Amino acid sequence: ALWGDALRRRAFASGVDAILEAAPLGTITAPAVFAGYGIREPELGHDDYAGLDVRGKIVVVRRGTPEGEAWKAAALRGRYDPGDADDRWDAKRETAEALGALALVGLEGDGFAARLAERDAVLTTWWLPADVAKAPIPVVRVSPLAAVALLGTESAAAPAVAARPLPGVTVTLRTTGT
Repeated sequence: ALWGDALRRRAFASGVDAILEAAPLGTITAPAVFAGYGIREPELGHDDYAGLDVRGKIVVVRRGTPEGEAWKAAALRGRYDPGDADDRWDAKRETAEALGALALVGLEGDGFAARLAERDAVLTTWWLPADVAKAPIPVVRVSPLAAVALLGTESAAAPAVAARPLPGVTVTLRTTGT
């Protein structure tokens, strides 16, 4: 990420700081854009993508839903923040993909790194669709430390962080099969 005049490069390791869901082998490098919670709900007057161009970019979104009573509805929680981590990012991935994003980076909350450390083994075997051309865009779930680096903030939980382009921030996702 680039802040001011200082170029900073950070690498985050799968199984330590991040989990990359099943994806075809290869590399994706693109500018990053932060899309808040990554939610479009016209009925609630909410669109985190309003004014953002995400086509050909890697979209960074936070976990969960915005504050407020309307967001506590079971249907919205089930769609945007289900308890199962494997399903948590599906709706946000679909939205980003429909808008032309190349990948989605999901900012997990506190305790993510500890949950990774407690696991007996990080998922190392993936089953890919037979037709990888029809595979959904990849999702990478990252720790709060990675979130701070991507957003250039003091805290990953900073609620004042608005959806915005991330000038100078380029993300590279690499799957090698090893």
